Formats: sequence, structure tokens, C-alpha cells
Amino acid sequence: MAEALTQNEIDALISALSAGEVEVEEAGERPKRPQQQIRVYDFHRPDKFSKDQIRTLEMIHDNFARLLTTSFSANFRTMVQVSMKSVYQVSYGEFIQSADNPTVLAIVDPRPMPGKMVVEMHPSIAFPMIDRMLGGPGDGNRKNRALTEIERAVMRRVFTGMMDSFAEAWRDIVKLEPDVEEIETNPLFTQILAPGEMMAAVTLHIIMGDYEGILNVFLPHIVMEPILPSLSAHQWFSAVQRRSTHESKEFLKRRLMDVPVTVSAVLGEVELTLGELLNLQKGDVLLLTDEGELEVALLIEGKARFRAKPGRRGKHVACRIEGYLDDGGENDEF
Repeated sequence: MAEALTQNEIDALISALSAGEVEVEEAGERPKRPQQQIRVYDFHRPDKFSKDQIRTLEMIHDNFARLLTTSFSANFRTMVQVSMKSVYQVSYGEFIQSADNPTVLAIVDPRPMPGKMVVEMHPSIAFPMIDRMLGGPGDGNRKNRALTEIERAVMRRVFTGMMDSFAEAWRDIVKLEPDVEEIETNPLFTQILAPGEMMAAVTLHIIMGDYEGILNVFLPHIVMEPILPSLSAHQWFSAVQRRSTHESKEFLKRRLMDVPVTVSAVLGEVELTLGELLNLQKGDVLLLTDEGELEVALLIEGKARFRAKPGRRGKHVACRIEGYLDDGGENDEF
């Protein structure tokens, strides 16, 4: 334990410090502060999306990747695997500088959201897709070049189908009707934002046969700003749960309405011996025991459920349901 100073020693120390006879370091060492983690913040490219919003975007586009896997596999008639790799923030200027030239870019109007979004597909996977769409084996062994007019039309069709899956992945947050406006190969021709405008960049990895490539979806902050409050994991899971419950009920209802059910009416009964049964011939008449009763039993899947009266409806024999049988009820299980 350190020795305590007397009042005279304290007064002498203060006088020496005031006269400059003693340096501050000599008076005693200051306790060291713990090392702090310092994060560099660039005011030219501020973060516009919170960590919670980034996590929600990851979940949404992970679902988008699964939908694309199914859609691409069906459209290209081969096994295609799409997986979500990362979601990060980038400025539009950085995207333009880092994008390949030529590449395959789609300018998309994410109606009803404001602004435009950009979808980029690397030529290493775009050319095999074009070859498959044109009936080929999916050959991607060609030089990186700009698309021809026919190839642009094919890629517009690919991106349009892709936007259907994109809208499906986002429908728990907002109902989108994205429209592919233009296909470009030079990033410099896609000046839709200011260079400093921030975007959320979603990177997906595509594998088709022996070829693979990257698909990037760039969501500008101006597009996402109206729905940013909804981009929380809690609200997203709540929307998914509500939709799943409603869709499950509707799905079960539709399936039940399509289930075939055998309905039959018992007009009467008769008892026969085995010999009489074997001797029955065409034209024989059987006298029913319930011949005089006005009501008959209506059977559902062989089980009597309703009381009914026989009659006709037009040219057809019919039964009119009068009620439940005494030994049954509306809530009974079949």
C-alpha cells in the first residue's frame, strides 16, 4: 500500500508544481487507459443501412437465391445452383470503377418504389445462359465481349424472369412490379445516380454445369428509403408468419374442395337367401322393405349421414337433404 502524504508535503508539492521545479510526470504516473477500438469513418461515404437492415436483406435475398435456383433450373433445363454470398454497402462511384467492361447490366424500375436499381451478371455465366436459351449445350468458352442485339434480347428475357423471383422474395415487405428497362454492357452508360450515392450490394454466386459466375443486385438508398423502417428482422418474421398461416389455410381449403367424395342413397333394403341371390336373372323385381317411407338415408363414403327425400331434378334422379340423421350431428367426424 502506498504511503499517504501529509498536508505539509501536499502543500510543498503544489508549490513546486506552480514554480515549475517539478515536472508533471515526476509527480506521479497516471493510470493507463484501456486500449480502445477505433473505427475509421469516412464522411464521404456514410453508412446508410443499419446492421439489422443488412441482416434482413440477407434473409430476403437468401430466399431470392432459392427461388432463382428453381427458376433457372427449369428455364435452362439443367441443374443450376444459386447461393447468397454477402450484403454490403458501396457507393455508386465505387461500383462504376470496379465493374468489368464489358459486363451485363440491367437497369430495373422497381415499381412502385422511386428511382432505379441495377442488376449485374458477369459474362462468365451470362454467355452459358445465352447458349442454353438458344438451344445449345451451355458453352461459355468465348472471349469477353459486348452483347449482340439478339443476345441483348435473350438476356432481357432472363432478367425479366429473374425479377419475378425478386418480387416474390420481397412480397412480405412490399409488393413490387419490377420492369427491366434497358440492357447495357458498359457501366459508364448507366449513370442513374450520383457517384457518392450509397447502395446496398447483394452478391449471389451461380453455378451452372461447369461454369460459374457472380450476380450482383444493387439497391440504392433512394429506392429503399420508403421501406427502411420495415427492414427489421422482427417485422420480416412477423410478416412471413402471418402470410404462412393465411396461405396454409387457403391451400388446405383448396385441396379439400378437390377431394372426391362418394355419395349414395339407400332407397330401401331387402333380405335374400344365398340361393335366391344366385338365381337372380335380368328383369327380376325385388320388393324393398322400406318401400312406403318418404325419406331415405344418404350415405357419405358408406356412412349414413343425412335424411333425404327422393325425387327428380329435370331429367335426373335426385335427393333433397332434409336434415341430419338422429344418430349423427353437424360436428361429428366422418
